[in-house]
Formats: sequence, C-alpha cells, structure tokens
Amino acid sequence: MRLECEVRNGRYFLFVREPFGERRPILLPAATAEQGAAGYSRNQVLAVAQIAGFSKEAAERVIRRAAALP
Repeated sequence: MRLECEVRNGRYFLFVREPFGERRPILLPAATAEQGAAGYSRNQVLAVAQIAGFSKEAAERVIRRAAALP
C-alpha cells in the first residue's frame, strides 16, 4: 500500500493506493463521509496517517509532495 495526499483549497485529503491500483480515502476514526469530504488540517492528516499505520516521516513526505504540486 502506498500513501497519497492531495491539497484542495487549503485542506488536505489522504488516500491509500492498494496494490491493484484502487485508491481509498483514509478518514479519522468515527468520521462521517461529510467530514472526510471537507478535508483535514495538516496536523489532522499527520494523525490520520499514523493511526492508519504509516510513519510520521512518510506522511510528511506525501504532504510536502502534494503541497508542491500546482
């Protein structure tokens, strides 16, 4: 699995890419679909990634990469 991030309108969206190419959003525990669709702050994305089992370094790397895209 690979961690991916998108930045839209200053909000962060976190995804995991499955081995066969399927992309799934990662949400905070007990978050509703509406909350997930609104996006997260940078600090929330770091927490979500760690809860999902990814390292803080991996999360920071995908956040930086996403923020650098136009």
